[in-house]
Amino acid sequence: MKFLESIKVKFAISRIIKMEKLFDDLKFSFEKSKEEFYKNKNLQRKLKALTNYYENGKWLKDYQLDEENLLPKNLKRGILSQDGIYNFLSEVESREV
Repeated sequence: MKFLESIKVKFAISRIIKMEKLFDDLKFSFEKSKEEFYKNKNLQRKLKALTNYYENGKWLKDYQLDEENLLPKNLKRGILSQDGIYNFLSEVESREV
Protein backbone atom coordinates (compact mmCIF):
# COMPACT_ATOMS: atom_id res chain seq x y z
CA MET A 1 0.00 0.00 0.00
CA LYS A 2 1.32 3.42 -0.93
CA PHE A 3 2.04 5.93 1.83
CA LEU A 4 -0.74 8.38 0.89
CA GLU A 5 -3.20 5.53 0.48
CA SER A 6 -2.31 4.22 3.95
CA ILE A 7 -2.90 7.70 5.45
CA LYS A 8 -6.25 7.91 3.66
CA VAL A 9 -7.21 4.49 5.05
CA LYS A 10 -6.18 5.46 8.60
CA PHE A 11 -8.36 8.58 8.47
CA ALA A 12 -11.21 6.54 7.03
CA ILE A 13 -10.94 3.94 9.82
CA SER A 14 -11.07 6.67 12.45
CA ARG A 15 -14.06 8.28 10.76
CA ILE A 16 -15.88 4.95 10.35
CA ILE A 17 -15.40 4.12 14.04
CA LYS A 18 -16.79 7.53 15.02
CA MET A 19 -19.75 7.35 12.63
CA GLU A 20 -20.49 3.76 13.61
CA LYS A 21 -20.83 4.87 17.24
CA LEU A 22 -23.03 7.82 16.27
CA PHE A 23 -25.20 5.56 14.14
CA ASP A 24 -25.62 3.00 16.92
CA ASP A 25 -26.38 5.68 19.53
CA LEU A 26 -28.91 7.39 17.29
CA LYS A 27 -30.69 4.18 16.30
CA PHE A 28 -30.92 3.10 19.95
CA SER A 29 -32.28 6.47 21.06
CA PHE A 30 -34.74 6.66 18.16
CA GLU A 31 -36.13 3.20 18.90
CA LYS A 32 -36.29 3.90 22.64
CA SER A 33 -38.27 7.15 22.42
CA LYS A 34 -39.01 8.97 19.21
CA GLU A 35 -40.50 11.90 21.09
CA GLU A 36 -37.36 12.36 23.20
CA PHE A 37 -35.18 11.82 20.12
CA TYR A 38 -36.63 14.84 18.34
CA LYS A 39 -36.50 17.04 21.46
CA ASN A 40 -32.93 16.22 22.51
CA LYS A 41 -30.54 18.85 21.11
CA ASN A 42 -27.48 16.63 21.61
CA LEU A 43 -29.09 13.84 19.58
CA GLN A 44 -30.03 16.35 16.90
CA ARG A 45 -26.39 17.51 16.69
CA LYS A 46 -25.32 13.88 16.31
CA LEU A 47 -27.96 13.38 13.64
CA LYS A 48 -26.66 16.41 11.74
CA ALA A 49 -23.11 15.02 11.88
CA LEU A 50 -24.30 11.64 10.59
CA THR A 51 -26.35 13.28 7.83
CA ASN A 52 -23.38 15.42 6.79
CA TYR A 53 -21.15 12.32 6.67
CA TYR A 54 -23.62 10.61 4.37
CA GLU A 55 -24.35 13.60 2.14
CA ASN A 56 -20.90 15.24 1.79
CA GLY A 57 -19.24 12.33 0.00
CA LYS A 58 -17.20 10.93 2.90
CA TRP A 59 -19.54 7.96 3.26
CA LEU A 60 -19.08 7.12 -0.42
CA LYS A 61 -15.28 7.35 -0.14
CA ASP A 62 -15.31 5.05 2.89
CA TYR A 63 -17.66 2.68 1.08
CA GLN A 64 -15.31 2.57 -1.91
CA LEU A 65 -12.35 1.75 0.35
CA ASP A 66 -14.37 -1.12 1.75
CA GLU A 67 -15.26 -2.33 -1.75
CA GLU A 68 -11.55 -2.29 -2.61
CA ASN A 69 -10.83 -4.44 0.49
CA LEU A 70 -8.56 -1.77 1.96
CA LEU A 71 -10.22 -1.75 5.39
CA PRO A 72 -9.33 -4.24 8.12
CA LYS A 73 -11.57 -7.30 8.14
CA ASN A 74 -12.32 -6.92 11.87
CA LEU A 75 -13.53 -3.30 11.55
CA LYS A 76 -17.18 -2.90 12.47
CA ARG A 77 -18.69 -1.33 9.35
CA GLY A 78 -22.47 -1.50 9.53
CA ILE A 79 -22.49 2.19 8.68
CA LEU A 80 -21.22 1.26 5.22
CA SER A 81 -24.14 -0.97 4.30
CA GLN A 82 -25.82 0.55 1.27
CA ASP A 83 -29.27 0.71 2.81
CA GLY A 84 -28.64 1.00 6.56
CA ILE A 85 -27.81 4.67 6.89
CA TYR A 86 -30.14 5.76 4.05
CA ASN A 87 -33.12 3.90 5.53
CA PHE A 88 -32.45 5.26 9.01
CA LEU A 89 -32.09 8.87 7.85
CA SER A 90 -35.22 8.53 5.71
CA GLU A 91 -37.24 7.14 8.61
CA VAL A 92 -36.05 9.90 10.97
CA GLU A 93 -36.82 12.58 8.39
CA SER A 94 -40.28 11.19 7.62
CA ARG A 95 -41.32 11.24 11.29
CA GLU A 96 -40.04 14.68 12.26
CA VAL A 97 -42.59 16.72 14.10
